[in-house]
Amino acid sequence: MGCAWIAALNDYEHLLPASTVTKIESSLHLAAKGDLYRVGGVDGENLYPCYSNPWIMRTILQNWVGTRMNDKNLTQSGEKFAQELYDLWSIHHTLSEFNSPTYTGVAMWALALWSQYGSEGSLLKTHAPEMLTASWDELAQLYNANLRNIAGPWDRVYGYDMNSYVSLTAAVIWGAVGREYAPFPREISGMYHQSDFAFYPLFSLAMPEMLRYLSPKSKASFIEFPGDHFYAAKAYSPPFDTYSRNITTWISKNLTIGAETISEVDIGGPAKSSSAFSPGVIQWAIDDTQVGCITHWVTESSLDAMASKDGLRISYPNATTEYGPVSFNFLFSGLGVNQGFNVTGLEGLPGLNLKVETNALLNYSIVYNTDQEVNEFIFYNITYTMPEKFEETPFFSILVV
Repeated sequence: MGCAWIAALNDYEHLLPASTVTKIESSLHLAAKGDLYRVGGVDGENLYPCYSNPWIMRTILQNWVGTRMNDKNLTQSGEKFAQELYDLWSIHHTLSEFNSPTYTGVAMWALALWSQYGSEGSLLKTHAPEMLTASWDELAQLYNANLRNIAGPWDRVYGYDMNSYVSLTAAVIWGAVGREYAPFPREISGMYHQSDFAFYPLFSLAMPEMLRYLSPKSKASFIEFPGDHFYAAKAYSPPFDTYSRNITTWISKNLTIGAETISEVDIGGPAKSSSAFSPGVIQWAIDDTQVGCITHWVTESSLDAMASKDGLRISYPNATTEYGPVSFNFLFSGLGVNQGFNVTGLEGLPGLNLKVETNALLNYSIVYNTDQEVNEFIFYNITYTMPEKFEETPFFSILVV
């Protein structure tokens, strides 16, 4: 909300009554000062530099309001926050909140605000161009123009096919190449997560600034798939990660496979959400109109995962039965029972030949979930459980054959 008011005052103040401008300034000033009470680790607060999208937004709030209201405490806070984010980003040249179909878009929008509205000579103006350029290039590498989806893994996600739900990273791609090529639902009526559509006008205002840092090569990747390729990166989210997360992704014409090796303090990634954190993902074209998706529902705080053109491999290096059975849980979405296909497991899915290799028990369970409790999607939950007394490291491979 504060960033929206910044855009309103900076660009449209001349259209507003003076009394309204004064009220907005007062509101922004209170918001910026109140934001300083958010300190990561204090009273359960989770706002650290690794929480990328709100951290970037708070930084422009401090800088712009401090400059506008001549409040040096806020201005200095903005400089401090900008440097802390840049120092963390510089470790691997990735944002900690890595590859989110929603929050990558928010972070890129907020970085555009740094560049567009940051005070002259500020660290925001200095660092934004480099981080925005890298974000565009990373997004182009991970995007599959044929599937119209961002390949996994996803640190935070609210759906399993971007053609079916509203994502804010789709707004960035829409702004770059138009709706025709964007990963956005063809029909607005009935699309999932539709409340985020209200954010799109703000993105449109910032797109001219954002597009200054988009290379012709990266732009072309949003229109036409550039060819099979492998992508590897690292991301780090202290204090939630015990070491940097290792990311591997295979991207081909009609198939993407993404994986993330993690060692976390809690289950569910830095956001502590198993429904949003997807460290293992396979997406493919079921046919010309449907995208299938298998995601690993994380139940362990540590896992080794690797993606390649041959498949997805996952193991649990520190698994124990201290808190109950150890299992590998996968969600499959893209087909419902009313579409005439009988899903019986991970093997035999339409459009992709898969083979399972594991030391888990082979008598898996499968449950069809229609209550849409996870990101509004209907899915099959396929679970393989380890023997009660196992000695080997639990492993699970989904191989493309």
